[in-house]
Amino acid sequence: MRKQVTYNNIAEFKHLLSKEAWNNVYNCSDVNFSLEAFLATFLHCFNIAFPFKRVNLRERPNKKWLSKGLIVSSKRLQTLNNLKRTVTLTDEAVIYIANYQRMYKRVLREAKKKG
Repeated sequence: MRKQVTYNNIAEFKHLLSKEAWNNVYNCSDVNFSLEAFLATFLHCFNIAFPFKRVNLRERPNKKWLSKGLIVSSKRLQTLNNLKRTVTLTDEAVIYIANYQRMYKRVLREAKKKG
């Protein structure tokens, strides 16, 4: 279950908050009671505006062919690509990353064919 957060729900939430009297918050002499009154009102409006919605999770595709080695290589490739985007690398490092990408794609294609 998830909360539905849409533009219409946000507008409804703002509308509910604007229509509240807030007298019980302003008229309290104790700060703790005032905070509790505010939170109760706020949460009441929040739960009305953003109801829980039951969602069905999609079935994930069968990836039993994906080995631990491919998962590790995928994470390493992701790290290398992030490094390539953020840091100025030497020509040797750029060539290494390009070769690693080619090797990873080739191994991935072969694993898909087998799986």
